[in-house]
Amino acid sequence: MKKITLSLVLCCLAAFLTSCGGNYRRVQTAQEQSSPYTCEGLHMRNAQWHFTDDFGQNVDVVGNCAKGMKHGNFEFYIDRQLVAKTKYVHDSEYKTTCLAQGKTRLDLNTCMKIKAENRTQASEANDNAIQNVIETPDNTEGEESAEE
Repeated sequence: MKKITLSLVLCCLAAFLTSCGGNYRRVQTAQEQSSPYTCEGLHMRNAQWHFTDDFGQNVDVVGNCAKGMKHGNFEFYIDRQLVAKTKYVHDSEYKTTCLAQGKTRLDLNTCMKIKAENRTQASEANDNAIQNVIETPDNTEGEESAEE
C-alpha cells in the first residue's frame, strides 16, 4: 500500500512540475524582436531585440530569458559596436559594465546617455570639420595669377 501511495504522489508531483514549465515560449515573434527588450512569456537563450531607445539610438540587444524574466548576461550594441554588458538576476539589473567611456561600472540608463552624448559631440565635431573645409579658400587660383 505504501508503494502505491508513494508512486501516486510522485506521479502527481511530476505532472504538476511539467505542467508549470510549459507556459513559456522558446521562440520570439517578429513583433517582440522589434520592441524594447522584455522577457515576458519567454524562456530561451540568445533572445534578440532591435529598437530605438529614449536617446534616439538604434539599439540591438542579445540576452537570456528564464521563466519570463531577464536572467543572465545581456549585450547592448549601437551601430554594431558593443556599448554595455549587463547582468540581470530575476528581472533586476545586477551590474553593468559600460564600454562607452572606457570600461566603467554604471547603470544601463546612464551608460546609454553617455553614449548618446558622445555621438552628439562626435557628430558636431565632424560637421565643424566639414564646414571648415568648405569655407577654406582654394589657394591654387592665387598661385596661378602670381606666376603669370
